[in-house]
Amino acid sequence: MQHATQVAIARQLLDWRQRNATQNDGALMANPVADYLDPDQFAREKQRLFREHPIVVGLSAHLAAPGSYLTNDDTGIPILVVRQADGSLRAFINACRHRGTLLVAERSGVCERQFVCPYHNWSYGPDGTLETVPQEHGFPGLDKASRGLAPLAVAERFGLIWVLPTAGRPLDLDAYLGETLVDELASYGFEAYHANHRTRIPAAMNWKLLYDTFLEFYHAYFTHAETLRHLMAPNLVHFEALGPHYRMVAAKRGIASLEEQPEANWNLLDQAVVSYAIFPNLAINFHGDHVAFYRVFPDAKDQGRSLWEFDQLTPEAPKAPKAQRYFEKNFHYVVDTGAEDVEMGERIQKTLASGANEHVLFGGFEPILTWFHSRVAREVGSAGPVPLG
Repeated sequence: MQHATQVAIARQLLDWRQRNATQNDGALMANPVADYLDPDQFAREKQRLFREHPIVVGLSAHLAAPGSYLTNDDTGIPILVVRQADGSLRAFINACRHRGTLLVAERSGVCERQFVCPYHNWSYGPDGTLETVPQEHGFPGLDKASRGLAPLAVAERFGLIWVLPTAGRPLDLDAYLGETLVDELASYGFEAYHANHRTRIPAAMNWKLLYDTFLEFYHAYFTHAETLRHLMAPNLVHFEALGPHYRMVAAKRGIASLEEQPEANWNLLDQAVVSYAIFPNLAINFHGDHVAFYRVFPDAKDQGRSLWEFDQLTPEAPKAPKAQRYFEKNFHYVVDTGAEDVEMGERIQKTLASGANEHVLFGGFEPILTWFHSRVAREVGSAGPVPLG
């Protein structure tokens, strides 16, 4: 983030702090409960949002060596991504072109020479080329050059691997993210970071309820009374749309210390958590000495279940035992904090399913919730939030 941007946001946060205020961007909004329960809407979300938008399927740091690969089924499309000999990435539908068997079952590994189908031993090179067909005489007229693995568009930016899960569709990541967000994410240099810890946590709630927890800070002072309250200023947050996405800057309690320094020395990144909500399911939290990438995925069949994936990256691999313990403790701290969010979301899912309420409310200082659910509604043709009353 540019220093001028940091100063402008810090000034506003300090002004709100002095006035015991916070950003309040709009009217009270009502979002229908059906948004979290409707199976037809859920089916449209999986198709429209998770197959026709760029989705982060992994981290660059996990594919460091030529031949290294990862698989991902979270979008509903089996995806295989492979690091090529020249350092580039290629992505494919992870299915044999003979009978459609899942080609690679492992979540990650290294392809020494070929991917071999376990059903009939059709074999493919790391570039997806069909190389070997046992007893090829039984397939007269087979054009192996046209029967390679079905390619998917892939891009590698900011230490993340983005795939568009529908074959034949192009991926222009710069256009999707927008110039401002691209420049801001590039300023952190995440592509050079070290992948430190990761986890995948299932949750008994709709995927949007889980993603909602990353889109507002109002709950932090209450839900996270034992984990975050001592660190963060209560609901002192700056929001800004970045093209089709959003930035949220939540002030730490020590932000008042900036007033004791000349603005030229201000470093907002030390006094706030900077978060990015990237549609449809990615959240990035920058904490100064590390970054957290969060992804939320719907369950394959049940709109009342979802998956939270969390990766912690550090500027370099921790070398000293003290540094290792520090980042491991921080990782478990985030997992514990996330467990508090999961508990609240699962409670919400139960009450929504009971018919207790017809809608949920989004306050004026929860604009990202309104933005997110409004965009989902436009994409899938659902009702979406409306002003209350």
